[in-house]
Amino acid sequence: MSESKLRVLIVGGSVTGLTLANMLERAGIDYLVLEGHHEIAPQIGASIGLFPSGLRVLDQLGCAKDLLDLVDMPLENMFMRNADGSVIFHQKDSMEIFEERHGYPIIFIDRQMLLQRLYENLKSTKRVLSGQKVKSIETIENNVQVTTASGETFHGDILVGADGIYSTVRQEMHRIAQKESTTYFPEDEWSSEFSRNVPSEPITMLMQKQTKIEVPCDYRCIFGISQPTKKMSLPGIHYVFNKHKSYLVITGPGGRVYWFLMDKLPKTMYGDQIPKYTKDEEHALAAKYDSDPITTEITFGELYACRTSSVLTPLHEYAFSKWFYKRAITIGDSAHKFEPITGQGGNSAIESAAAFVNNLTAALKKSKGPLTKKDIEAVMEKTQEQRFDRVSYLISLAHKRQQNDALETPIHEILAKTLPVILPKEIALEELSRVLVGAEHLHILPKPTGAHSRPWGDELPAAPFSSPWILGGLSFSAQAFLFWLSGKAMSNLTIPLDFMGGDFRKEYVHIKSVDGLLSVLVRAFGKVLSPSTPERAQLLYFMPIIFSTILDWMIDGYRAGSQGLPLAWPSVFGSIYQLSGIGRIAPFYNALNISFATLFRTLGVNTGRTIPPEVSKALLPSISLGYVLPSILLVYPFQNKDTWQKYIALWQPFPVFVGVLTAGLSKLYASKRPALDEKLEPAEKKKKDRKASLQTLRRVYAVGFGVTALCHVGSMISIWNTPGQSVSQVLGNLGSPFAEKVDETPGAGIPLFFRWDMALNCASAAVQGVHRIWELRSYGYITTASALRATVLAAAGTVVAGPAATQIGIMAWREEILVGQAR
Repeated sequence: MSESKLRVLIVGGSVTGLTLANMLERAGIDYLVLEGHHEIAPQIGASIGLFPSGLRVLDQLGCAKDLLDLVDMPLENMFMRNADGSVIFHQKDSMEIFEERHGYPIIFIDRQMLLQRLYENLKSTKRVLSGQKVKSIETIENNVQVTTASGETFHGDILVGADGIYSTVRQEMHRIAQKESTTYFPEDEWSSEFSRNVPSEPITMLMQKQTKIEVPCDYRCIFGISQPTKKMSLPGIHYVFNKHKSYLVITGPGGRVYWFLMDKLPKTMYGDQIPKYTKDEEHALAAKYDSDPITTEITFGELYACRTSSVLTPLHEYAFSKWFYKRAITIGDSAHKFEPITGQGGNSAIESAAAFVNNLTAALKKSKGPLTKKDIEAVMEKTQEQRFDRVSYLISLAHKRQQNDALETPIHEILAKTLPVILPKEIALEELSRVLVGAEHLHILPKPTGAHSRPWGDELPAAPFSSPWILGGLSFSAQAFLFWLSGKAMSNLTIPLDFMGGDFRKEYVHIKSVDGLLSVLVRAFGKVLSPSTPERAQLLYFMPIIFSTILDWMIDGYRAGSQGLPLAWPSVFGSIYQLSGIGRIAPFYNALNISFATLFRTLGVNTGRTIPPEVSKALLPSISLGYVLPSILLVYPFQNKDTWQKYIALWQPFPVFVGVLTAGLSKLYASKRPALDEKLEPAEKKKKDRKASLQTLRRVYAVGFGVTALCHVGSMISIWNTPGQSVSQVLGNLGSPFAEKVDETPGAGIPLFFRWDMALNCASAAVQGVHRIWELRSYGYITTASALRATVLAAAGTVVAGPAATQIGIMAWREEILVGQAR
């Protein structure tokens, strides 16, 4: 971009400051960095975790590749450990998954390495001045003046404080505001902070209230870097849980070890009460926990003994209520400070710098002349509005995670040691992915084009809904109503005492309890299978609808997002609905599906949709053999009633047949995979699997849609051409669900039961279909107009192609939308 006449003074050669300098340089905006240290990249013993959200912006700046090349020991393992060093949980491939999802891994390097690379990436390093510790600031009408400890003065249009927790810029903003007799800031913002919790009100209201809640500090931390040691030879991240303290230990480039000891203070300290620690206090704290195990092979004392650098510091955690005043703004740690346990501090600083530059360049583009004071304040206000809620939320997450790892309460002790073991992998991964995808990027530079399966928020066709709870609540309520209604409409059923007017079979498998159950079910089906009756026509129409339900539940049951949840057991739900009616169980199952999708979001996001290719390959043959073939035998009018009863009994456990066949065929297909597949890199293998699975699913959906649509049309033609039958008589005629049901003869109410069974199943599938359409909209995967069109088409499709084909059509369309999110 062409050079702007605007000048930005950046106080602090920190990660925030040097990242901002790189961004401004790319934007063609003049800048000057004033760093207090005499070295630009001093080694202070700190490490930094770079997440995909931060690396994506650094990639735009041309830094990411060099930083990734520093990592010679990828973080292949993640351990959660007890206080004795024993393993609670071990995850091997989480970093590979993040790279596949987001295009970048999670890496840890020396903070010094990042600073050095950011500095070297600048085209004009002369704009970075070391040994220039800022002492005072003065705002003049049209610019800001900074005076350093050396007595030099510098002028600029905008001042950015990237000078950390003890920010001089922030202190000077307060001093100037007090001098000008303004109540813009609370009286003592350092000691009167907003809560670390997520704000429940818009930032403008929070500013007006100026609630005084002091800056909290619950923990202190020794962080450091140690020399490589054979006892920490396994690359990875180690979270060690202890009562009122925790350890985070990470292997870095060259085998060096980054470590953090987080120690809970006796009481929460605030503002000026929070101490600055000496080296003697650091040594004393380290000696206190010298014998604490990190693993079963190494203690904290051994790590500390081979340190190359270390620091003891308090852990402030807060987001300032106001980040700017007139021409000055604070970003990074000077505006929002995190506990280090989640590694979001540095990445959030990069995001805030990007948001500031985006707003600044947008204002410059819009302005016909130099930016006015009002323009600059608008840039700063918009930056804080965009970032405040997100950083507040992330600070809250970090605090909760630290409470968990330090086993603060008995509840934390239980959850910390059980959740990692029982929580499904996809849910745990989704929690972090959800945090990452909302990150900022630089608008002035092209987005990175690397492959990633999970879209970033700025790649979506529409903005996601702010909360999934309204949609989830409405859909759940509709399913709950249908479940309640089924209890009224499908009750007090009596069973006939014969089979189609003749004797009924009493033995099938020679197990008394099973034979008794099969006998009841066979006699019940005898009431709706008699040839040339409306009841038989209704059952024939019902069969394809059951097919679409089986297909839906089987596919969802094998999706990555369902693993570890009850939804992964479709055959269990199928067996239950064979006993009580699918019209009762479908609303229950779908309500459960909606609940998990709303709570965990693993079912609705595109990364949760994948299923193994061998499963998708097994679906059609399994359903054909396990359901379609038994269904043909069920409805075929055998002259021998005893034989017919056997086939009716054979049909009853079809959900088990389908489940067993799918599992068995999947394993068979998996065993016949080419050996070459196993040699592929994990990302390549997943990409190949997704492609193969999608191709097969497309065929499954096409066959399913075509067959069920033909069945619908065929049934309609048959009903219209059969004397004495009508659509309303065969498929309707439900009556009131609340009417008292008294059968004149045993089994007289069974045809009505079947009509309600089908109607409620169709209604539940329709609610689920509409929910899925708008769930895609809630994630931003489609626009509102697309969601409305899909809803109207689904309603029309139900009439034209039938409810079964419409259900499969929505499944196929949704699959394509989800697949299309991968980049």
